[in-house]
Amino acid sequence: MQRYRNNKAIECDTEPADNEPALCPKVAMLSYNMLEFAEEPKPVVILDKSGNPLTAGDNERRFFEASWVHKYNNKYYFSYSTGDTHIIKD
Repeated sequence: MQRYRNNKAIECDTEPADNEPALCPKVAMLSYNMLEFAEEPKPVVILDKSGNPLTAGDNERRFFEASWVHKYNNKYYFSYSTGDTHIIKD
């Protein structure tokens, strides 16, 4: 994620400052053959209870890795591992 901006990998590996919005995970619908994207990847902006994007310094809640989506009772759930803490969130 550190090298991914605007759906492209870049050479720089700088992360946002602690008070800036955290890097967001991306989602995209797969094509019928499940080998290609059917659309451009879109950011999943994770918000706090006040509706503000989580900041890069919020290691206990911000996205880090290992995201997955599952459906239960007709509702989709997005889960992920957090910043340096690696707590599983959904």
